[in-house]
Amino acid sequence: MSEDLVKARLFHYTVLPLFEEIAKKDKEAKGIVKDLSGVIKFSAPGGIAAQVEFTNGGIVVTPGSEKKSSISLRFLTHKVVSNMLAKKGFGIPLPYCGFTKLGLTKKFEKVGDILDKYMSTTDPKGEAKDLVATLLLYAAVMGAAQVGQADESIADIVKKIPDGIAHVEIKGGPSVYIVKEGKNFTAKKGRPDDYNAYLGFKNFDIAYAMFTNQLDLMAAIPVGDIELSGSLAIIEQLAVLMEKAGEYLE
Repeated sequence: MSEDLVKARLFHYTVLPLFEEIAKKDKEAKGIVKDLSGVIKFSAPGGIAAQVEFTNGGIVVTPGSEKKSSISLRFLTHKVVSNMLAKKGFGIPLPYCGFTKLGLTKKFEKVGDILDKYMSTTDPKGEAKDLVATLLLYAAVMGAAQVGQADESIADIVKKIPDGIAHVEIKGGPSVYIVKEGKNFTAKKGRPDDYNAYLGFKNFDIAYAMFTNQLDLMAAIPVGDIELSGSLAIIEQLAVLMEKAGEYLE
């Protein structure tokens, strides 16, 4: 197992989807993307790929490469992705088609700077806190799917997770679910039609406190700040995967 492989998957399938939320909720980001159109494809060895589409004044991120790309950027190795996330060493994806659309990547980078600002803030207030809680929710659950899929160091933990669907949400707010089928994990924004395990946070403040280690899970359950139901075996092991994803993305 390579940690660099896990980080490459995390960038494409966990970090990039966060750009959707920034484009929806941040005023500056809205101004950057409102008149943009086009698709940036990111890829790395091993069939890892995702596309960032600027459309209808927002951003839509999809795994794979089905859409026609305006510009394609490729990481030569998984290590290059790790370097980019760590902001050290050589961490630049190289364009291999769409050179005339490089300006689109500059706009993407500006939105990325805004995302970095939110993810590094230590005391957000009001709507900013709600957005950070949303970003942390998606990063944790979608990141858990990539860790479960690719991190061989936690294979024993993965074996303990029964097949099924875990639904995680901030009540009245964002929702995401993770599906385990055999050795495969997938995570999607939205609400599933059915689920085997449920983890719900009472509000954005509780979710933020939980994801920033300011709240104890077991203490929050009796007072109703966090609701658990269904298969606790799924939730218990999923929590380990979410914590591991957080370590990779620090």
